[in-house]
Amino acid sequence: MKLTAEDKKRLRNNLAALFLVCILYYLITRFTGCPIRFFLGISCPGCGITRAWIRVLHLDLAGAFACHPLFWMAPLIAAAFVFEGFIDFKKYRWAVILAAILFIGVYLIRILWFPDEIVSFAPQEGFLWQLASRLFSLA
Repeated sequence: MKLTAEDKKRLRNNLAALFLVCILYYLITRFTGCPIRFFLGISCPGCGITRAWIRVLHLDLAGAFACHPLFWMAPLIAAAFVFEGFIDFKKYRWAVILAAILFIGVYLIRILWFPDEIVSFAPQEGFLWQLASRLFSLA
C-alpha cells in the first residue's frame, strides 16, 4: 500500500496529537495522580493501567493483570487512534463499542465486588467534595 502525501500528513498529525496527549497525561498525573480520582474521589475505569504497564516493564504480567485486566488494550487503542484513517469505519465503531463495554464491565466488577487500593469509591476524599464541605460549613 502506497501512502499519499495526505496520508503521511494525517499519520504525522495523529502521532503528534498522541505524543501531546502523553505529555499532558504525564504532567497532570505527575502532581495529582488520576485527575478524576483527585477531583471526585472515585476511581475511573482506566485506573491502574499506568501501574500495570510499569509492572509489564518489570516483566510482572500477573501484577500487571492485577492492576488492570485490560492493560493490554492501551496500545491497541493508541494504534487505532494513529491509524484511524486506514481502518474500516464499521469495524472501528464496533471495536470502540466493545472496548467501552469491556472497560465499563471490568470497572463495575472491580468497584462493586473487588475494591482494592487501586479502585475505590470514596467521594468524600475528592477535592470537590472537600471544597464544597468547607464552603457550605462556613455559611
